[in-house]
Amino acid sequence: EDWKGIVFAEIVEGKSVETEKPYTPENASKLLNLGDIGIVIWSFIKEQAQKIQEEADKDKALILGKSPSSTNIKKRMRRKRRTKSNRSSS
Repeated sequence: EDWKGIVFAEIVEGKSVETEKPYTPENASKLLNLGDIGIVIWSFIKEQAQKIQEEADKDKALILGKSPSSTNIKKRMRRKRRTKSNRSSS
């Protein structure tokens, strides 16, 4: 389907009048601010974004490793690097 524009349906003198307007960010914003559909869409997007962030946080924790042994190894490696850089600079 080709999305050419946005259709606004307004009640004028008791009759539904539909007007098609071109898609623009302004018209999309106007559509979301009319009635309750904008709140429903915003709520859905926020909920999905939270789920995506939670999944990303879980993946990040798995990749970085949260066990004490992996943390200690990383600290030891960092200390060795610091010592080497100190020796080369002096």
